Amino acid sequence: MLATHNRIQQKIFSVSAEAANLKPGSSGTTGTNGQGSIVDSLKQILEHRFGMGDIPDGYIFFPASLGGLEVRNPFVPLVQIRDTVTSDPSALLTEFFDAEKEAYRSEKKRFESDIMGQNTRRCKKYCSFVPDNPNEFLSFEEYTRHRECLNYDYKMQLVDVFSKLLERPKEDPMETDRGGRMEQALRALLEPHPNSEGINGVTWSMEPYWKWVAEMYGPEICARFGGLGLVEEGWLPMGVVGEGLKGSIKWGE
Repeated sequence: MLATHNRIQQKIFSVSAEAANLKPGSSGTTGTNGQGSIVDSLKQILEHRFGMGDIPDGYIFFPASLGGLEVRNPFVPLVQIRDTVTSDPSALLTEFFDAEKEAYRSEKKRFESDIMGQNTRRCKKYCSFVPDNPNEFLSFEEYTRHRECLNYDYKMQLVDVFSKLLERPKEDPMETDRGGRMEQALRALLEPHPNSEGINGVTWSMEPYWKWVAEMYGPEICARFGGLGLVEEGWLPMGVVGEGLKGSIKWGE
């Protein structure tokens, strides 16, 4: 999936600067192997329209509440779940079949032990069904005939495998070093940006995606702006920005 997203981005943003009416090489950046990327394209547009140069990558991905463009990076969630995805689904089925056979052998052994000990508790007078040969344990095929409906009371039944394969992989968050520079920068957001969405000082409640963005681009932003906020508090009309992101504002016909 990572390779597919990479190819899509390169195809979409590989248009030359001339075709986009931009000055060739104006951004001073190029994509991988000469291919384009959304970061390079946005930097070129910003420099062409507003004369902005030397733009940090964090400006592209940081949330709008901190002054960034809040472009969502599709690669981050894929990287975060890469190590939590079941690497070999067939291994779960193999484990299920092994557990099923072991459960059958155990039940059969206990049944035969009861027969040898003349344990007649199995055949109660009120039983509505009595097999033709009550002293013979059922076959493995009959034992597993309704494996998708019955609770066989052993670990890793078929329903467990089914549920496991349906689980959405969980993102593996990037943790912040305790007492490190990034943790201090995040804590500093509590006072000027108490309700900042995305990246904020309440690290335990931050989404794994924003933790990754903060750790990846935060050091450069802090070095350039003295903190994680790209603009001074109060300079951003967040109500207008929020409505603009929702697409509910129409700027003319």
